[in-house]
Amino acid sequence: MSAEKRRVVLVIEDDHRVRQFITEALTRIGYEVRCVPTVGSAAALLKSERPDVILLDLGLPDAAGMSTLDWLQTIRPGVPIIVVTGNRDEELARRMLSAGASDYINKPFSVERLAQAIAAAIGSRRESDVHRDTV
Repeated sequence: MSAEKRRVVLVIEDDHRVRQFITEALTRIGYEVRCVPTVGSAAALLKSERPDVILLDLGLPDAAGMSTLDWLQTIRPGVPIIVVTGNRDEELARRMLSAGASDYINKPFSVERLAQAIAAAIGSRRESDVHRDTV
C-alpha cells in the first residue's frame, strides 16, 4: 500500500447502476469512493467526512441541482464539485459552471473523461491551497 493517502470521491447519484459503474471504475484507478443516493444521505455522511472531490447528479429525488450545488459549497468550501447529469441543457451547464462547479459531464460518459475531470479538480484544489498558504 502506498504511503500517500488515497483520494476520496463522494458520489451523490440516485441510479444504482451509475453508482456501481463509477465506484468500480474509480476504485480500479486508485480512488476511495463513497456513494449515496440522496442529498439527505450526503448530509449525514458529510458530517463526519471531507471528500477530496464530489460528483453531483442533478436529477436527485430530494433536491434541485443549483440549490444542492450552493449547499455543498457552503458546508464544504474548497471541495471541487463535478456535475454529472443526463441533462444536456447548455444554459444549465453554463449556470452550474458560473456558480462554481469544477466541471459538467453529460451522461453517458467514459471512465477517461471522468478520471480527467477528477484529476483536474484535485490539481486545481492543490494549486489554490498552495496559493492560500503563500499569500
